[in-house]
Amino acid sequence: MALLRILAPVLVVVAFYVLWIGSYRPGGAFQAGSILGSGGVLLVLAGLVDGVKLRFGLRLVLGLGFLVFTLVAGAVMLNGRALLAYPVPYAGLLILLIEFCATLSIGVILTLLFLGVAAREDAP
Repeated sequence: MALLRILAPVLVVVAFYVLWIGSYRPGGAFQAGSILGSGGVLLVLAGLVDGVKLRFGLRLVLGLGFLVFTLVAGAVMLNGRALLAYPVPYAGLLILLIEFCATLSIGVILTLLFLGVAAREDAP
């Protein structure tokens, strides 16, 4: 468990590095989200996080990626542009915002998938 207390912050830093570097190299939201998800699974397996108590909070974050994507796309369209035609000065920031939220959602989805499987295995 001591190693995991050191490894968990490193996984977060690596995940967001993979997200950041995905703008000009292979990587991006799914790869970073899978790193975050694996960190969540490790924390649950080690007993550092109670998965049952955390489930509701994770479900709130679950739709964050889709919600932000929809809000950004809607805001762009309300401004008179085509779907996903971001204004040039803000395009990079908007895409990074969408990718960041998608990363969190993917990490949560993968963690919740593990928690669902673990709960079924514990059931009589």
